[in-house]
Amino acid sequence: MELTIGQTLGDYEIIKVLGSGGMGKVYEVRNLISRRVEAMKVLLPDLTAERDLVERFLNEIRISASLDHPNIAALRTAQRVGNQLVMIMEFVEGSTLDQLMRASRIPVGKAVDYTSQALSALGYAHARGVVHRDIKPPNIMLMPNGTIKLMDFGIAKIATGSKLTKTGLMVGSVYYMSPEQIEGRELDGRTDIYSLGVTLYEIATGKRPFNGDSEYQIMAAHLKENPPPPREIDPSLPPALNEIILMALAKDPSQRFQSADAFRQALATLTPASAPASLAPKKDKRLLYMVAGSVATIAVIAAALIEIPKYWNAGASTAARTQAQSAPPPVVAASAQLVVQQQSAVQTPRQGQPRALPEPKTQLQPQPQAQVIPPVAQPVQTPPVQQPPAVAPNAAELSELRDRMMQISARTTSIEASLNKLQQEQAKQGLGLRGDMVAAQQRLNYQLNEADSNLKQGDHVNAKKRLDAAERELETIEKFLGR
Repeated sequence: MELTIGQTLGDYEIIKVLGSGGMGKVYEVRNLISRRVEAMKVLLPDLTAERDLVERFLNEIRISASLDHPNIAALRTAQRVGNQLVMIMEFVEGSTLDQLMRASRIPVGKAVDYTSQALSALGYAHARGVVHRDIKPPNIMLMPNGTIKLMDFGIAKIATGSKLTKTGLMVGSVYYMSPEQIEGRELDGRTDIYSLGVTLYEIATGKRPFNGDSEYQIMAAHLKENPPPPREIDPSLPPALNEIILMALAKDPSQRFQSADAFRQALATLTPASAPASLAPKKDKRLLYMVAGSVATIAVIAAALIEIPKYWNAGASTAARTQAQSAPPPVVAASAQLVVQQQSAVQTPRQGQPRALPEPKTQLQPQPQAQVIPPVAQPVQTPPVQQPPAVAPNAAELSELRDRMMQISARTTSIEASLNKLQQEQAKQGLGLRGDMVAAQQRLNYQLNEADSNLKQGDHVNAKKRLDAAERELETIEKFLGR
């Protein structure tokens, strides 16, 4: 049953349609008792028989009910009305960041403020084991009072221990997906950090970091390409903000900010000297971010209290190198041991000795072997011998993999025709194809392209891995289509 303007559902009067998707519709409604305007999300009645969709809808209800934060749209209540599942949400009046960007360029200071508010919400959610997994400008609303609201936890998942459950695995928009999302790996809060990093990049520069003529090209760019530094696009951006964005976009999760709070505190360190005039000065420099395993360095947090031990170690190493460079060269630098002994002799003269350095020969005489060993460039850094592949591919293996590739490609062509037909039928009803099937199709095509490239290079090991992954995605879609 299609709800119309002025119709009532339970205690709610329909005011207007706010949006629709493959799972249901969202309406602006008025409570007939309290007269409060709210948002109603309704699971379409003809989809209640779809167990996966019902589970996803219930998942969103339960996750939203567990969250209470000023930067997250609140769940008021949930109920069943006949055979329809209904959630009543806080009505958020305002515009999405996507709408704002299309209207005009968002000032950098406001971009940092909006991102910081979103990170506050994500930090709260991650601390409760909830990963959003679909962070993008259309899911971030700006209210007239300047408050940011994070929307749509429809594909969020609750972590079990340190990993996410696999039930109902889905992914977000291809432009904002993290590399680990694209590869279908286990996710944690760092995937949201990557997606918000893409969002901040887009707001700050007016361009997305990765684009392409196809979804496959965009996914491949997320996996393999480095984005242009934001300052290459807009040189007026603060250097510190440039480094913060690039750290958030690290392809290896261990090289990103390790928490939303760390990302937010890095933004908080931006000062009037490093930020545009529109960015309010930040006085509290006590809170600093740290990144476990990160190789990137941000200039504005070089004196971070929690990073001091690392800088002490780096400083000690630098001092040692400086002292070594100031010493005269030894007669024969044949071993690491002799170099260390000579440095020790230079750094610790005995009491009463003159400041002149001792005669090198006197220090090296106890080591006669140094006189006969010819000097080498780096005696302790001999590169390992490159080992050939354990098993070289033969013609039979490659032929078998190519046959398998052809079989999977034929099945793929068949299911894509069915998906296109289904998509056309749903479009007539104002619906879209299920997000998890769209994502599975994207991953399938990506894995097939990679397998084809591997086969052309004679890489039978990786080709087999890619074909195995492609077949798993194919089976998922075939099951959905009832094959």
